[in-house]
Amino acid sequence: MDVVGMSNDSSVLAATLEGHEAEMWRTFAAAAARIPDNPLGAVSDDQHIVPLTAMTALNFAGFNRVIGLGTGNSPSPEDIDDILGFYAAHDQTRFTFELVPDTTPPDLVNQLHKRGFEDAEPTIVKSWRYLDDLPGRTDGVQVVMLDAHQADDWSRLHRAVRSAPRMLSPWFSAGFGAPGFHHLGVYDGQELVAGAAMFLTGDLMWCGFSATLESHRSRGLQKAIAIERFYVARDRGCRIAHVENDPDTPAGPSVALANMRKIGFHFLYEKTRLLSPQ
Repeated sequence: MDVVGMSNDSSVLAATLEGHEAEMWRTFAAAAARIPDNPLGAVSDDQHIVPLTAMTALNFAGFNRVIGLGTGNSPSPEDIDDILGFYAAHDQTRFTFELVPDTTPPDLVNQLHKRGFEDAEPTIVKSWRYLDDLPGRTDGVQVVMLDAHQADDWSRLHRAVRSAPRMLSPWFSAGFGAPGFHHLGVYDGQELVAGAAMFLTGDLMWCGFSATLESHRSRGLQKAIAIERFYVARDRGCRIAHVENDPDTPAGPSVALANMRKIGFHFLYEKTRLLSPQ
């Protein structure tokens, strides 16, 4: 991949990063579907214009996300019908489209508005950086790579941080052992108090699934994990990292977004979210 040439063409960079994010969710959903009895009803399908996923036991827009449409591809009305048919076939009425600012065709947002989709908050900020000139590792924080034996620790952390029900435990840990996924964390004694994941393929590293117990915030744990991810990904051949965060709002700045800026991430674009009709 010509990462230098790609970074000089914002449309190519957007298509590459959105495609990578979509592939991450497809891989994650496929892993969730392999959980015994598939309790969340996870499905994934790469036979459409973009990879599609759903957690059919929940019918929740936060899990049913269409990513990468209109960037690196130019969907026809029939392609949109095909996507809607995928969700209808799985009895899913709640799902979202996440669209970059400059889509092809340019009126893609208007097309979806005419179909009854509505703008949803918050929007999503995409940021990126090269994996060179890395910040120094954080002294005094021991970041460890997690394996399948620590998957339950990971689920407990995310359930606690997000006040999530026990039924979502398998979803949080589905990435353990899935191709491309790696998990890092910080322990306080026997308790996992902070963690984050990455998805690596080729030159690209996606960053996400960050969580820190409230009792251990403002200690630089996520910064330490994020920087360690850079080194691990670079050592495995990655050259570009990308991440999504909530945007700043009139009510105040996004803490997570500010933290990403401090470690070298650059704003790329803000994605519009469109929610399926009620």
